[in-house]
Amino acid sequence: MSTAAGVVLSVGGGFFSRSSRNIQYKDGTLSALCQTSGGNWSSATLDLNYHLENIDGIVRVTTAPPGNFLASCENVALEGTSMLKGSARRKNSSVVTFQLQLDDYVANVEGKLEICGGFFSRTSSQISFTGDGWLEALCQTTSNEIVPSSLNLNFYLENINGVLRFADSPPGNFMATARNVTLDTSTTKLSGSLERVHSSWQNFELNLDYNVQNVEGKLMWLLNPHVPYYADENERGGSGSYDASDAQLVEYAASILPHGLVLRVQQITPPANQKEKNEIASIIAKWDLDLMDRGWGQSTLVEFPKELPGWRIDNQENGSFPVDGLQYYSIAVQKGRNVYSSVLVPVGYNLGKSRFRHAMLLSRDNGKVYRIAPPKATDPRQPPPQFDPSSSQSWVASLNWEYKQLQ
Repeated sequence: MSTAAGVVLSVGGGFFSRSSRNIQYKDGTLSALCQTSGGNWSSATLDLNYHLENIDGIVRVTTAPPGNFLASCENVALEGTSMLKGSARRKNSSVVTFQLQLDDYVANVEGKLEICGGFFSRTSSQISFTGDGWLEALCQTTSNEIVPSSLNLNFYLENINGVLRFADSPPGNFMATARNVTLDTSTTKLSGSLERVHSSWQNFELNLDYNVQNVEGKLMWLLNPHVPYYADENERGGSGSYDASDAQLVEYAASILPHGLVLRVQQITPPANQKEKNEIASIIAKWDLDLMDRGWGQSTLVEFPKELPGWRIDNQENGSFPVDGLQYYSIAVQKGRNVYSSVLVPVGYNLGKSRFRHAMLLSRDNGKVYRIAPPKATDPRQPPPQFDPSSSQSWVASLNWEYKQLQ
């Protein structure tokens, strides 16, 4: 995404060093002057001893801090601006050298150093990458169930003149201009070459553990695993409408419907094959609305593209209906009478087209109806009242809207 100072580079790492200077390491602490989006420089520190752990000679970011890697490491120093090196003690008391690329996980988030990642590999096995762009793995749930899952990286990523980035309008189809793409399962790094405009080739390496997370047995792509950066809450809306919180399937409601309301809960038809699954993704990619305003009736919103005969996205109900104090529409991806994806969306809020698309993909992949719900009540950043003039402003899309599964 953007390479402007203060904005997280979202694909493959945090890359803090690109917008920082005077980078130093001492006694477990990383320090730097970090540039903000306004061009100012801010002093920042990060406690690496808190965030890193030594697992039998392998130094890595811990998912359960404090890691306290210095208790079993010595001679730790920074090489260049981002490579941490040193000696780590193993369980058998032998000592090995280690190196950790801090740019893989540390970001400059508006003048502050943040460390994060998806770390899907920590709870996954039999990880592989297919020739047509799918990441596949067996993923462990919190109840220790092992679930097969796959993630279409070819759908989410695009090649922009030799640089991989998150596709603004999926499918990105980066594999069409890539060659020799392989996955090193020991490091979860995807590498290969991307074609540039003038037919030359640019090598790339992508750290999948930064952007991919296992969420209850489901591989999810996190556009921004770090704390989201919001420039200000006005018409510019910060760094975008899709962030790490958007990808979390963490709250399941037993029932979201108020007593007495009768709503047609759709039976989701699973894709019959990979071709049908790709066709659903393609029709969803044609969704171009940031909000659905008042007064809309039952209608077809995306209709029968020539390359996708029979597919459409409909507003299913003749008007809106109340759910948890808000008015909602029900949209569905359909072919004939079959519904392949169904989402309830709040009326009048600027959610951003990416959020609509992502919710429809979740419904397709999980075979459930999803509701786009306001942020948790504990979140200090709440949307304006429904139908307030400010509810249509672009900053509303940057809030931590939730996806709730309708059971």
